[in-house]
Amino acid sequence: MTESWLQPEWKPEISKFVISIDPVSRYMLVKVDPGQPKAWQKEPYLSQFRRWAQSMLPAGHLVIVFVNQHATLVSYDGMTELGVVGPDELIGTKLRVTPNGPVYDITRTKVLA
Repeated sequence: MTESWLQPEWKPEISKFVISIDPVSRYMLVKVDPGQPKAWQKEPYLSQFRRWAQSMLPAGHLVIVFVNQHATLVSYDGMTELGVVGPDELIGTKLRVTPNGPVYDITRTKVLA
């Protein structure tokens, strides 16, 4: 835990997950202890992840939680199960303008070797 502004309950030994920011995509990646797979869904964690997701989305940045290779996308209003995400896949967003306002579609792309 290198961010001094995070409270003690965010320490991995208490929260049962580690947060990192991918240097390329700038996505927030949450890697959860497989022995405590729902730890990230408890409070104060889930509501904070949703706030971060809301503030990051306009820049195209996502909050993705991993339990082993199983991924869940966190958004300000819910969660989307992405299933197993392989090392050859990229998760992204695509902005679509609708009569009701902007919608961000989630994209999943295989990386060519």
